[in-house]
Amino acid sequence: LRSEFEYKELTKILEKHFSIDQVQQKRYTYFWLGSYERGKQKIKIEINKRLWPDTYELQSLYGLTISCLDKASMFAHKLCAITDRKMLQNRDLYDSWFMFNNNYPINEKIIALRTGKEIKEYFLMLISFLEKPVNMRSILDGLGEVLNSEQKKWVKNNLYNKLILELKLRV
Repeated sequence: LRSEFEYKELTKILEKHFSIDQVQQKRYTYFWLGSYERGKQKIKIEINKRLWPDTYELQSLYGLTISCLDKASMFAHKLCAITDRKMLQNRDLYDSWFMFNNNYPINEKIIALRTGKEIKEYFLMLISFLEKPVNMRSILDGLGEVLNSEQKKWVKNNLYNKLILELKLRV
């Protein structure tokens, strides 16, 4: 687990650049919610306490250079999150479809470590998991505020089936 010292130091740094609304230590993550200005779009920063074989890349964000999770690690964690969470989160479905659609690579080591399965075996399990009935009336929960009207319509009519298709194509 990452140290308490890093958490406190990062909170001090973030307070210099953001208006912080929420700071929380969760079981496996450190969490901050804030914005550059009060009343503006919220930014969520979450750092996992667990150490995975992640790889990082430098990104520039409003003049700050930040080490961010690379696409392959991010995609692997997002795919695992679909089955890891206590409740299915629609953002995980949308993000996974988006990453498939944009040809993100997948860090297969992370999938294996988190699930105990090779990637094709996990995809088969994920397909089975997703083929259980999903309440399509709530498919926009957690997504509606970040999508425009056309995207919302597409999500309601296509997201679920397109994600399952992407998984089946890779098996």
